Amino acid sequence: MSIFYHYKTVSSSLWNTFIPNTMKFKNLDLIIIPIIFLEEFVKRTLIGIYKLYMKFDYWNFNRTLDKKNLELYNKTPKPHHD
Repeated sequence: MSIFYHYKTVSSSLWNTFIPNTMKFKNLDLIIIPIIFLEEFVKRTLIGIYKLYMKFDYWNFNRTLDKKNLELYNKTPKPHHD
């Protein structure tokens, strides 16, 4: 009996001791869990890009709002009080 065989049996017995059967990953879990994390990463990335775009759009609109209001005020006919 070699030392590698003993190491393998010890490590597997330790694995079985500390990790119950319900917590061991099955093949399907090794596929599903990364897909869920990938979906969450993509969702948060796209939401971040969208929120950044909206903040820039609001800032750009508010930046030119005073100028647009002043131009509109100057174009509007004023009533004459005679």
